[in-house]
Amino acid sequence: MVYALASTGGAPKAAVDTVFSRRSALTPRARAQLALTLLELKDRRARVAVENLDDVVQAARGRPDAAVGEANDAWSTSAAIEATAFTLMAYARYDLASPLIAPLTDFLVLRRNGGRWRNTRDTAFAIYALADLARREDAGNRSGLFIVSVNGREVKRVPYTHGGLNLTEPVVLGDAAFKAGTNVVTVRHDGGGTGYFGAAIDVFNMNDFIKGVGGDLRIERRYTLLGRPGGDVPITTQAEYGMPVDSGERVRVELELTANKAMEFLMVEDLKPAGFEAVALQSGPAVCNHQCAHAELRTDRVAMFLTQLPVGTVKLSYELRAEVPGRFSALPARVEAMYAPELQATADEMRFEVRDEQPGRAKK
Repeated sequence: MVYALASTGGAPKAAVDTVFSRRSALTPRARAQLALTLLELKDRRARVAVENLDDVVQAARGRPDAAVGEANDAWSTSAAIEATAFTLMAYARYDLASPLIAPLTDFLVLRRNGGRWRNTRDTAFAIYALADLARREDAGNRSGLFIVSVNGREVKRVPYTHGGLNLTEPVVLGDAAFKAGTNVVTVRHDGGGTGYFGAAIDVFNMNDFIKGVGGDLRIERRYTLLGRPGGDVPITTQAEYGMPVDSGERVRVELELTANKAMEFLMVEDLKPAGFEAVALQSGPAVCNHQCAHAELRTDRVAMFLTQLPVGTVKLSYELRAEVPGRFSALPARVEAMYAPELQATADEMRFEVRDEQPGRAKK
């Protein structure tokens, strides 16, 4: 309430003094609002309040961004967006040269998926802070140039004006811009303001072995040979590429999903090797041992659905049975956020040889 009063004309000094004296007991969001209140009132204690914010800013592990509060799942991310937005405004209003402005801005920008934040509330706070920063940086009057190079050779120049409001179309690079093997794409920014860009690539892979790819979202797939049900000696062996499997043996498929940020409503599709069938006979969460919200048995794949994926690792599993002899490939499993399809990943390809069961055959 003190922040709201200060923002709309003034807050009682006694109330401000009381909040400042109890600042160590405030939540991170309230600390940022106290700093904004003192800045609005041009109170000398604003320096102390802003410096106290250094204690609540947490740098991300393995990422360049920083946030105020934990952002391990969808709900905590919403709280972190709100607290980070107010903290960013406090730093920007106190000192535009603060080194914490960039990582806090990155956190808000990187939590936007599919052109939007998770809900209206998150969107409001993020836009509130980013717009305030843009106004103080005079971003609307900035102009400059993005230079795109591939393997050291310049292929595209993209000028911008009015802070980039004229950039409405993506830059598309055709096949001729690339060579076989490794390519390095570089984007250089000449001009004022802070530039953000994203990249996506569509590839037709003709390799005999297809490697998995991922970014903020990754998926790994492993197979474990379980042997025949009711066998005298249970067999549990980690499957390797091209490994032989006897007809009738069961194989456990393990899918490991890793997320760098909290996500919601994901679909996992595991493409089955042609000579295998799912052990389960009916779709439902029992297929994935209730590790997912729902699973569907389809002709060529098993599809599993998750309502949310927290930061960290989640494991799913189900069982297949080898049936038809032959050599078969399991194309890469894939995971995708259904309402933000740019968040996706694939696993490595796998290959099996299914053999007819021979009595007395020795197992390796």
